[in-house]
Amino acid sequence: MALTGRKFSRPANLDIAAVLHGNLGPFIGNQDHEVRIRLRGFAAEDARTYEWHTSQQKVECADGSLEITLPLNNLVDIANCVLEWGPFAEVLASPALRTSLCDSLKSALAIYEYREEARQAGCPETT
Repeated sequence: MALTGRKFSRPANLDIAAVLHGNLGPFIGNQDHEVRIRLRGFAAEDARTYEWHTSQQKVECADGSLEITLPLNNLVDIANCVLEWGPFAEVLASPALRTSLCDSLKSALAIYEYREEARQAGCPETT
């Protein structure tokens, strides 16, 4: 990386609130996603303690779980949250997020299954 000496001029019509509306973290997207997640156990307790986004909606369920709905402009940050919560979080909507997480988890499982088979077979790099 090198300094260019160029200066940045903020566009006069820049509305930072509009740019950041719909993002949960550092990633900013350009698609609209309505994300709905059911949280159980510690994940529900965690989510009850803070506001993720000003437009979020929380619904307490009779079984003690919590459903949270978020309009987001990307799925990167919320996918990381869901993975962090593991089996205590289930994506109910957006189909794109659900599919992406399913693919990621299948890939991870394949690695661990392969490693376990190799370890049982006595492969030195897995013992």
